[in-house]
Amino acid sequence: MKEDLFKVLILFLSFTGILLSSNMVNNEYEYISIDFVPYSTSKTSIGINLYENSYSNYEFNVHNWFSDNLCFSGSFRPILIEDDMYLKHNLAIKYSSNFKSEIFKSLVLGLNYQKIKYKDDINYNYKGILYFLLASIKIKSIWILPSYGKVDDQHKTNQYGFSILKSFNNKWLFTFGVNGYLNNYIDLALPYISLRYSI
Repeated sequence: MKEDLFKVLILFLSFTGILLSSNMVNNEYEYISIDFVPYSTSKTSIGINLYENSYSNYEFNVHNWFSDNLCFSGSFRPILIEDDMYLKHNLAIKYSSNFKSEIFKSLVLGLNYQKIKYKDDINYNYKGILYFLLASIKIKSIWILPSYGKVDDQHKTNQYGFSILKSFNNKWLFTFGVNGYLNNYIDLALPYISLRYSI
């Protein structure tokens, strides 16, 4: 078990190092995050994502599975733009196509919407819809979640992600990963950590 976790950790650190060593900017762009917890790990959870960004360092999130293949999630976070505080919310619906494989568990199609509240004249990326595809892979008790998506906003951003999720005592969920965003003007990689409680 420790050897497998160590191998996954080395893979993650190598992947993050490659991303961060390229021409990436981590403080000029607002983005849509992909938030996913497999059905077999937790049917409902609440938690917080922590990351480093000039707009905000945390995000509160919740998810709920209605069935073994339909999930709804949402998040909100305070953000600081031009010395004013605003609220950004994010709502998502996901459909999971499940497989009877030992390792490859599901392929998830998702639709994710975000908007900044209480600000109508922001010139930044203040609203958008993300269409994404996520694979859930389980190796022993560790989930590996690679994803790719396209944001329908003024930047037409391509998004990719890689995260690793582990459940502790069937109640606490710990995730670490990186989300990357590519468009014509800005390349961005944001590592994050998520801590959740399964209800």
